[in-house]
Amino acid sequence: MCDIFNCIPLADSYSDNLKFFSYIKSVLNENGIVRIFSESSMWPYYNEIRPFKKGAFYFAVKNNVPIIPFVILFKKTNKLKRIFHSQPELKIVICTPQYANKELDEKSQIIDLKSRVECLMKNAISENSNYAYYVYLKNSTK
Repeated sequence: MCDIFNCIPLADSYSDNLKFFSYIKSVLNENGIVRIFSESSMWPYYNEIRPFKKGAFYFAVKNNVPIIPFVILFKKTNKLKRIFHSQPELKIVICTPQYANKELDEKSQIIDLKSRVECLMKNAISENSNYAYYVYLKNSTK
């Protein structure tokens, strides 16, 4: 799967982190695309936004590149399609690219960019989704 999507694993050590950051910078310098899922994990069929980590926004600010937010949504299939496919249909909504506000200091740019992207993605979900294939519940046994 990593080969298909040109993925690299997150680093576990400081020295690996330096290599990871260097690799990201080289890809962006060559006008490449880096896909970072800021929620840090994938929950299949989940139609909400979980809290973002700041890594993607850090790389965007440091390398002066935009964030291109997108949301993956699901819609209920009609009865005929459900006979052949049990899973819901997939819809991808690509939002407007977002750039860092260069009038702010670096730390504020990261926070501002993260906030704007979260808001944009939440709006895209509320405007385009009305179906939950799975409902994730918090585990209350501790």
